Amino acid sequence: MPVDAIVPSDVAICAEPESAENVALRARIRELAAQRRRFGAPRIWLMLDRQGWKVNHKRVHRIYVEERLSLRLKRRKKQAAVVRVPLAKPTGPNQAWSMDFVWDMLRNGRRVKMLTVVDDFTRECLAIEVDFGINGRRVAQTLEGLMESRKVGGIRCDNGPEFTGNALDGWAYERACGWTSSVRASRTRMPSSKVSTGGYGGVP
Repeated sequence: MPVDAIVPSDVAICAEPESAENVALRARIRELAAQRRRFGAPRIWLMLDRQGWKVNHKRVHRIYVEERLSLRLKRRKKQAAVVRVPLAKPTGPNQAWSMDFVWDMLRNGRRVKMLTVVDDFTRECLAIEVDFGINGRRVAQTLEGLMESRKVGGIRCDNGPEFTGNALDGWAYERACGWTSSVRASRTRMPSSKVSTGGYGGVP
């Protein structure tokens, strides 16, 4: 055997220690993933970019996968993923709004979708947007119209796709608007910890 092919048994090959910047980035990614459980690596990267982190999206994706934060696409059991915290009660108007969707059906069988926005303190219905389909961009436009004459402290909603998409997330960021999402429940019956829309859709 050639001499240069012999490797001493006491030689250990060690990986380079992770930099302090990478450790901090990894910790921040874990924090954001815990706060936004339905966000994947691309939207985690977007949040980091908004917070001033100058990091490549591929690097964020690599850490996201290494930390096993990937979204699970398998069907989940009907139970809350986290402990529900009681919502704080507002003490004045425009401190907190709640929004949700309700549905109705026309005589021809076509479903109508309605976005309702309610002041949690006064129980005033601030808006009812009616259409056959309402996406996140339409929700943002409705809220923008309300914000022209009012200023709200925070908005509560569930984790529906219209409320967690990029359109509404971008609007909330530009408006610096507080956002509280509760765990999505059944469309037919909503527990007491879910967002209340002031009597709409069968919610007291």
